[in-house]
Amino acid sequence: MKIKLALLFLTVIIFFVSSEVFAQFEYSVRRSIADKSDISKPAQFSLNLSETVESILVDIGISGTIDLGQTYLLFFKELTITPEYHRNTNVDNKQHIFMGSLSTLGHPDLGWGFSLKNQLVVSFKKDFENESESFLFDLNTLPVWKAIAALYFPKNWTRLQFMFAPTLGIYYEDRVNSETSFNGSIARTYQKIDLGIYPGSKMWNKSVELTIQSIWWQSIYDDNFLTPNTDTNPHLLDFAINIYPLKNSKSVGFGINYINGTNPMTNQFDQKYLEFALQFKL
Repeated sequence: MKIKLALLFLTVIIFFVSSEVFAQFEYSVRRSIADKSDISKPAQFSLNLSETVESILVDIGISGTIDLGQTYLLFFKELTITPEYHRNTNVDNKQHIFMGSLSTLGHPDLGWGFSLKNQLVVSFKKDFENESESFLFDLNTLPVWKAIAALYFPKNWTRLQFMFAPTLGIYYEDRVNSETSFNGSIARTYQKIDLGIYPGSKMWNKSVELTIQSIWWQSIYDDNFLTPNTDTNPHLLDFAINIYPLKNSKSVGFGINYINGTNPMTNQFDQKYLEFALQFKL
């Protein structure tokens, strides 16, 4: 059964990559397929090659998306293929994974200026650090709601823009290969809150941003997946200040990122660090 799932996933990926619709894709660069709101995290890169420490931080996802023109069955408005790579050797619990994802996104309009972003994601994850492979199935929804607050001073140059994006989701992970005896599956619900603050947004065009992301997971099913002493209900806090000198939030810049916690979907376990890194979002 697991081999058939792997072959099916590979066949779908090959079909979209080799078909003519691939030429119609729009491309984007960000940190992860999980970032679908307007407060999406930029890809980042940092390298330390001092005499005493050698470390690297890479977080990048490259997406190709085709717009189907309208939403079918709440989900099928966009189809996206995203390979992403995450590596961090500057922490005790080192992270080194590759993920390939096929996702669908629907954006049904509920009226009165309110809509939803519904996402269905199927991913294959290869963990080089822990020598394991798994499939993930993620279903989530994001109510689209933007609150903009403006403070007017002389020439309006101090205008502030705020964005708030709450996400509810559930995901299932099936570990198909591992060097350990924990070759099982798990299901979790999660709640994610993204907050974006953009000072001087009128003058700087979101070239300065402060983002806060908090994610809570709750395990609802575990069949020989979690190892002993593993947190069954992990939490992640991600705080960042990014600056894009070209006065465009979709460009190359730099930033400071503070991470505290665990992200089980990207095998980012019990990390706590402050990092200065090159950022880019295209």
